[in-house]
Amino acid sequence: MEENIFNTIRHEYKIENCIIEKRNDSTDGNVYTIFDNQNKFIAKIYKQEEHTKSMINLHLFLIKNGFIVPNIVKNINGDYYCNIENNYIVVYTFINGEQYGPKIENIENIEYKNNIVRKLAIQLRKLHEITRDNNFNLKEIEIHNSKKENERKSVLHFDLTKDNIFICKDKIGFIDFDDAKYGDSLFDVASVICFLFISKKRGVDENSINVFLNSYYNNETEVKRREIHMIKTYAHEWIKEVLKNENLDKPIKESFIFKDKMIRKINIGGSKNEAHNEIKRGSI
Repeated sequence: MEENIFNTIRHEYKIENCIIEKRNDSTDGNVYTIFDNQNKFIAKIYKQEEHTKSMINLHLFLIKNGFIVPNIVKNINGDYYCNIENNYIVVYTFINGEQYGPKIENIENIEYKNNIVRKLAIQLRKLHEITRDNNFNLKEIEIHNSKKENERKSVLHFDLTKDNIFICKDKIGFIDFDDAKYGDSLFDVASVICFLFISKKRGVDENSINVFLNSYYNNETEVKRREIHMIKTYAHEWIKEVLKNENLDKPIKESFIFKDKMIRKINIGGSKNEAHNEIKRGSI
């Protein structure tokens, strides 16, 4: 099967003299890096044609609206994907930039870091604002017992890890929308706080949480007041959804359980929290 995929990629995309390597950082095992003499690409293998089309349409829409996301390479027939043995191949370009994690984690210039966090918040809010309707046939997710008047629904990236956010000069780029869903925008807000600003190694970054929230809501005081107390609940529901993935290894599962515990103790939007009392040194 894998050899057939390699041959299809080489032929259908006219990159015969290339090296194709399976990526070990994919929990689903469906991602390959393609190296040729001049360029580098990512090939993803999807099992469902409908999801494949959703990914293509979402990327094209975001590119049209000025977002920095991977472009999709057309094959020799002018199509955005190939079908092989009921699997669907999509080839993406690489983003030119630096991943959020290595770029930010060791920065001592607080104002520079705050500026990156602000730009991230603004770009995420823009994503939510322009995708109010589920035009991409994404799985819809909702929180149980949520108050309908508090919902701002949109496309959700749902996996904004430090590896999936890129700093491209002075702009923010996003990659890997494979887990994208449609639902309350607060899911993404909560997941960013958990992914980027809470860890065993560094504890709770209250400053970045406040900078992120203030920039995301900007001058919308009433919306912020209405939603901010719900972030913990959405974080908990998001973590429950993530932990359904049976391919997660034990350290990653433990990391999410830790984040869930910590965010319950944070006074979101306040000046103090209980979480620091229970921070243990260790890896993320």
